[in-house]
Amino acid sequence: MGWTYEKAGVSLTRHWEMHSIAREVIHELANELGIKLIEGGFTRSINLGNYEITLHTDGVGTKSMIAWSTGRLEVIGWDCVVGNVNDIACDGFVPIAATDYIAISNNDADAVDKVLKGIRDAAARAGAMLLGGETAIMPDLVNGIDVSCTVLGGVRRVRVVGKAGGVGDVAIGVESSGLHMNGYTLARKVLLGKYGLNAEVCGDELVNWLLKPTAYYGGLID
Repeated sequence: MGWTYEKAGVSLTRHWEMHSIAREVIHELANELGIKLIEGGFTRSINLGNYEITLHTDGVGTKSMIAWSTGRLEVIGWDCVVGNVNDIACDGFVPIAATDYIAISNNDADAVDKVLKGIRDAAARAGAMLLGGETAIMPDLVNGIDVSCTVLGGVRRVRVVGKAGGVGDVAIGVESSGLHMNGYTLARKVLLGKYGLNAEVCGDELVNWLLKPTAYYGGLID
């Protein structure tokens, strides 16, 4: 029997349970504060004066392990911004600003510099201002590097209603550039259990496939 998320150590059932716990906390707090939440497909938003705004956070995950082992760290800086921008774009939001969080196992300033260059390039591409972030050196906790980002979005350009598709709906497919930053815990087990990073797969070295930057889809709603 082949690899599954469960065999790779990730329980999708438990993952959804964690999401359910988070949703309960969010809605309890909204009720306590008397704030109306606007539910989207990938985001939640609130009204702030005349604006509708959202905050969205995501991380690069275990793709960072491959980037760390090869020293090609700019890509995870790019990914942590673009992944968030793509998610808020699904609900019609435009990125305004971003902050980052970099956790690293040692004092490698050059590694952080590479990540921040990727973050800078992605923020410039998306038109979002980088306002700051946090860099934590934690040798007792981190093995390598972990990168995440939070994006502030606002000013919907198109009204997107989060609902399931149905008969009569038109689905427009957009080609993916690769794995982006999803599913690497399973992908690493499947691929690196059979091939080396420098093995040729489908006309290129595997490492190049695995470290392809996440495609930027934010411009599709312009």
